[in-house]
Amino acid sequence: MSKKIVYAVTGAGLVLAAGLAWWVQQEPPKTESTSPPAGAPAGAPARPGGAGGPGGIPAVEVTTVSTTRLVDDAQAVGTLKSRQSVVLRPEVGGRIVRFGFEEGRS
Repeated sequence: MSKKIVYAVTGAGLVLAAGLAWWVQQEPPKTESTSPPAGAPAGAPARPGGAGGPGGIPAVEVTTVSTTRLVDDAQAVGTLKSRQSVVLRPEVGGRIVRFGFEEGRS
């Protein structure tokens, strides 16, 4: 397989894993019961409950609107492997005291 295909499949897998992790961490939506009150005749419409009780004024929650920055993080476990490596060893036995080149120069 070519490297581009491997990178594309790996990237798609990471995106899928991050999306799945985000979805699992979300809270399920809260639902209210819409069944008719106890003792109501059959076929009676459901009344919303609230601060005033069945059939009363529904509760209202008031809050201040503010902007918030959302950050999605994904954590993964893996291994890094370099594309190139160099093994330095002397041609004769002994101790290496100095290398004859500077780092970053060719």
